[in-house]
Amino acid sequence: MNTKRADNRKMARIIPKGFPWRLIIISAALIYAVLTFIDQRNKLELANKKNEELIQQQEALENDIDHLERRKAFVNTDDYVEQNVRSRLGWVGEDDIIFYAADPSDAPQQSSQGTESTPDQ
Repeated sequence: MNTKRADNRKMARIIPKGFPWRLIIISAALIYAVLTFIDQRNKLELANKKNEELIQQQEALENDIDHLERRKAFVNTDDYVEQNVRSRLGWVGEDDIIFYAADPSDAPQQSSQGTESTPDQ
């Protein structure tokens, strides 16, 4: 038992009496708290950025949904059916006037000088 007391006395001499353990423990706890706070702040910033991106995606998707709903409503109209029949099948209504493009080779020839004599002159 004397050896244990002697060992304890040697340890007591290595660590001086009145060593500021409290200060070290409080400092370590404070450093841990600061590091945890910084880490949590960084995670919060990343989460906020992700949230903003998701909000923008949601707004874009809501715009797409609105556009598709309007398109769906238009597809169910007679105007849409008529428009498709005209463009895809070449349908012409009873009151429509058909114009044909003239062949460029049938166009009247103009002189290269830009002045033509007319019979009235």
